[in-house]
Order: sequence, then C-alpha cells, then structure tokens
Amino acid sequence: MHGYYYLAVLHFERASYAQALGFSNRAVVLATASEPRWAARSHALQGEIFEKVGRYPDARSSYARALEIDSSNVTARVGLHRLGGEREEPRAPW
Repeated sequence: MHGYYYLAVLHFERASYAQALGFSNRAVVLATASEPRWAARSHALQGEIFEKVGRYPDARSSYARALEIDSSNVTARVGLHRLGGEREEPRAPW
C-alpha cells in the first residue's frame, strides 16, 4: 500500500496525473480497512491531483473524505480551504 502511495506521489510530481490517480486509488483501497491515516493521505493526494487538472468538485470531495477519516490531515484542510469549501470554483488569489 505504501508503495502505491509513493508511486502516486512520484507520478504527480512528474505531471503524469492519470497514472498518479490510478496509483492513489489503489493505495486508498488497500489502506481503507487497515491503515486509515494512510487512506486519508491518499484521499488528500487525490484532491491535489484533481485540483491540478481543474476537477474542483472531485478535489473538494477527496479533501472532505480525507478529513472525515483523519481530521488532522493538513493537506486536505488547506486544500479544502483553498478551494473555498463548497464553492464551484477556487477563490481568486487576490
């Protein structure tokens, strides 16, 4: 499971978003039952991926799911705040 997470991170950093999403999905599936904090990290990573490709509703959902599992997940909390919670589009930076 950890390997899938780190493969997702690697592909995310290389802008291979489809592959990053595939590996993060696998990490979520494997971590959900036994390692909830890793599942939350994987959901937060999915949020980052979705946000990067402009799928903001999916990003919000992923961040929210990460926080349901682990309310201390900073990546998810910051990402959800950046996207404005339930808004349709991210807030302007100014």
